[in-house]
Amino acid sequence: MHSCVSPRRALLVLLPLVVGCRNGPAPEPAPQGGVPAPAAAAPASREVITVRNAARLERVASLDVPGSFIGLVTFLPDGRSLVTGDRNGEVLFWETGTWTRRVYQAARSTREADDSARVPFSPTLALSPDGRTLAGTTNAAGDVAVRDVAGRAVSAFSYGSPVYATAISPDARLVAAGGLRGNVAVHELATGRQVADLRCDREYVSVLAFSPDGRTLVAGYERPGNLMKAWSTGTWQESYTFYRIDTRTDYHDAVFTADGGQLLIARIPADIELVDLGTREVVRRFVGHDRAAYQLALSPDGSLLASAADDGTVRLWEMATGNAVRVIELGERELYSVAFSPDGRLLAFSVSGEGAQVWAVAR
Repeated sequence: MHSCVSPRRALLVLLPLVVGCRNGPAPEPAPQGGVPAPAAAAPASREVITVRNAARLERVASLDVPGSFIGLVTFLPDGRSLVTGDRNGEVLFWETGTWTRRVYQAARSTREADDSARVPFSPTLALSPDGRTLAGTTNAAGDVAVRDVAGRAVSAFSYGSPVYATAISPDARLVAAGGLRGNVAVHELATGRQVADLRCDREYVSVLAFSPDGRTLVAGYERPGNLMKAWSTGTWQESYTFYRIDTRTDYHDAVFTADGGQLLIARIPADIELVDLGTREVVRRFVGHDRAAYQLALSPDGSLLASAADDGTVRLWEMATGNAVRVIELGERELYSVAFSPDGRLLAFSVSGEGAQVWAVAR
């Protein structure tokens, strides 16, 4: 798939760096017909995934969702559940270990129907860092609904056109949405009240990410040309413009390092780049994917970068050197999304048309 908007950004968006639990354990979603997943392929060890043991990673579970287009995999902060979200609107909660699934949101269609009808939008979904709230678009008009993990309505607002990216601030106070109109609309998560309308001369927004301290919002803009802007969340004034590219490219993902000083960017072409936000210069490249990565994730200790790509591989990279320490190959399948568990012991990623897989260090 070579879309102008990445599956992760056009479908389901998450800020990967803020997966620590800040407000206590999140409640489990209400069961809606729990369905057991296939048995785990192998028992998971209790080792944290590191540069040294990455070669020993093995698949421990296959979460079967035939015909799926899963653009989000992420763990709740307490680590007890893995969340998957599909382009057709289906959101599932999988109990870690048993891999029993619960339906949080039922599918509104099938992948075949969406492809055949050329559905003009893909739903987005953002999970708050505390794991308690989900905000997602519901239609091509850009209507956004905010609900808690039990499915209860919290707030709602409309962006006014197709949404390609959403992000929730680290303190779970704000939700940002951007898309076809080329502006970024920022709303209060609890009330839906708009607090900022950030404008640019580009056609649409494809990437949004809050810094770990919540003081900066980064937005990636496309058409014509490409650039990224940083906005102050205190004043909503533009802080600086960077990563300006005159030729066409597609921004797929942007992930802050834990200190907020650097930004990892996945885009077309395939190299992943680490940008120093002080100098706005590329300081490291992660080279190896044949086609572009769709989604990035940092391990909880920040030592490993995981990337899921269009070339059918998940790669683990040592952040300190940029060297690949493990390549997981899945043939011709596209891999849309990737996440580490909060304790760093599990790696989950989605596989086009199949569902998701969970890997851990072999015993």
